[in-house]
Amino acid sequence: MGSAVELEARGGVMLKTRVAPPLSERGDSGEPAALLRGRFGMAELERQTAINARTIRYYISAGLLPPAHGRGPSATYDRTHLLRLRAIQQLRNDQHLKLAEIKAQLGEMNDDQIAALITVATAPANDQFLWRRIELHPGIELHVREPAGPARDPEFETLAATIVGMAERMIEQVTRSRHDR
Repeated sequence: MGSAVELEARGGVMLKTRVAPPLSERGDSGEPAALLRGRFGMAELERQTAINARTIRYYISAGLLPPAHGRGPSATYDRTHLLRLRAIQQLRNDQHLKLAEIKAQLGEMNDDQIAALITVATAPANDQFLWRRIELHPGIELHVREPAGPARDPEFETLAATIVGMAERMIEQVTRSRHDR
């Protein structure tokens, strides 16, 4: 997937977590079969997200998703569509955000930032917090502590996404200046 890797901590121990479909829907490598192919049709996108085609097309027309690759029945979709649809679901269901708010929040985010935003509540309800680790660059990580459970603070998520975006731009500038020397 992207460079963003999520980990959670229980009792101070870091554990990997991933958003993944059931094993029956994965290829030999453990990744979703649709992601292994890179592009997939509307039926696969519906199956991966449980969002119907009409809603997906509405999200595209509203600017929440980029246009499909191609037109008509042969149109294809990619990882970006899948990640954004999962983020839209999470933001609507967990934070009860309106589509305009979701569009604004996801507007400047790249795939890795969206992947970091998407989490699966895997900790037991009695855990007080989770740690999310976001790898910004080899050897540079951001560790984010958040309350356990499905409730998410939109201001906190926006702040974390902003910090990740700023760090990525700074890393890119430093990398570019090294190459220019």
